[in-house]
Amino acid sequence: MAGKIVADTLEHSTAGSIATNYVVNGSAKAWVRYNQMSPSVADSHNVSSVTDVSTGKAQINLTSSFSSVNYSVSGIAGLNDGADTQYVVAIGIRRGAAPTASNYTTQVQRNLATNSGEYDAHIQMTNAHGDLA
Repeated sequence: MAGKIVADTLEHSTAGSIATNYVVNGSAKAWVRYNQMSPSVADSHNVSSVTDVSTGKAQINLTSSFSSVNYSVSGIAGLNDGADTQYVVAIGIRRGAAPTASNYTTQVQRNLATNSGEYDAHIQMTNAHGDLA
């Protein structure tokens, strides 16, 4: 027998309350932390696998699809150039690879404006927000 909890509000004894629709709509529907150098996934939610596309590019495959391609992806990556120099760069959706409801492809590079400087990141973290199918 399956259980079901129905609630419109979550309340904490000292921190106040919040509407459940705010929690559901405001939570990331997928996230992943992985190493492009290995490649290996450290931890994730709603991510079935990560595919190494090429240097600096990875496809994030979702366990449960979004209802459309109109979802938001953000992320950050950490690089080490081998000389103990640390870089933090932004992650963008890869040019020429439109997201689908079931996956998106990221591109890590030092200069997103000129589409240059692609690197495999030691640490890459992305999250996606939107409505699941």
